Amino acid sequence: MDSFPRNYTETTVEIVDITGNSNERIIENGTIKISDLNAGTYFIRVKKDGRIYQEKFVKL
Repeated sequence: MDSFPRNYTETTVEIVDITGNSNERIIENGTIKISDLNAGTYFIRVKKDGRIYQEKFVKL
């Protein structure tokens, strides 16, 4: 996910599942915890400086 901003200060991060359910996540030491997610397809959205970055990922 190289397209995301590197400076995560005051950044909103959201994980959205394939059905549209979403929840915000906390970035700790540059890492987003996803261990509690079920296997499936997700989108991660990062909102920073008025821009939205989005990537799809699959948790196995």
